[in-house]
Amino acid sequence: MDEQENRFSLKYIKLEPELFLNKDLDRIHCILFAVIELYDGEDHCYASNRYLANLVGLSSNAVSSAINVLIEKRYVTLISFDGRKRYLKVNEDYKKIHAGIITQYNQRCSDYKETLLQTKRTLGGSLKEGLSQNTSSLIQEVEEDSSSKEEELSFALAKLPIPPSQRPDRKRGTFTQQQEPPTVSKSHRITPIVERILSYWKSKQLYMPREGSKIYLEGVKKIKGLTMGTLLGQKYSEDQIKRAIDNFVKAAFDDDYEPCGDYKDSLRKKPISNFILDKWAKEKSLFQKYVSEEPKKRKGREEEPLEDNHPEQTRQLMSL
Repeated sequence: MDEQENRFSLKYIKLEPELFLNKDLDRIHCILFAVIELYDGEDHCYASNRYLANLVGLSSNAVSSAINVLIEKRYVTLISFDGRKRYLKVNEDYKKIHAGIITQYNQRCSDYKETLLQTKRTLGGSLKEGLSQNTSSLIQEVEEDSSSKEEELSFALAKLPIPPSQRPDRKRGTFTQQQEPPTVSKSHRITPIVERILSYWKSKQLYMPREGSKIYLEGVKKIKGLTMGTLLGQKYSEDQIKRAIDNFVKAAFDDDYEPCGDYKDSLRKKPISNFILDKWAKEKSLFQKYVSEEPKKRKGREEEPLEDNHPEQTRQLMSL
């Protein structure tokens, strides 16, 4: 494949909901699927892991693992691999295979709206006007949960260079020489509670990325997901999040607590986004680990009992 950079940039691309609503896939899976679909022409996609890794900013091993997930979930089909070149194509039946995702999503939305309408009827007409506004706002939050992910993917895809040897057809994408700067999505806007949690994280001497950077905005989004209950399936209060940070600080800085060695040093370099959820790490959510329990004390460092320098007086007091 000709892997030279193209002068043109991709303006946008359409991602089907069967892809980005799948909870088993993340942003990288969706971007790789989009690239494979764009290159899936007459000769299909034969981009190397190294080339794809440069596009998405990951290692070749991470790209290979993500592609294997797409193959396992039957979004992508491996046509052939001769030891050097690998040929991939989009599975034409992936929408039928994952049609249940749309059904489940529509059912959740329907149940949610029905619950809100039932609440409105129960409360009575005195709160009719105010409740109507709140209902619309809550329904919009459910819809934004899916649209924000698609919006983020569009921004990331806009930066991908497309080689001239495999340009997408007009039905799949449009090329342009000028790119409009993306706006900040609602999921990345900093609310007061997010600002307080970020300040608390920074006050503990933990790693804080540059404000406005991609990893910084990812942290903002995940903190919102914790407070709204959309990230880990449960809402967490500000006090719970701060308690988890305090326990994490013990694990990262206090030698009396596990872990030890190089892994302990690596904890101090974690941004808050990876502390909350890191799908590529062995422990995917250190937040969930430390929100309910303190780190374990290291063996041999338990507190020793104080020496009694006056045992006779102690026995007399105990006999009273």
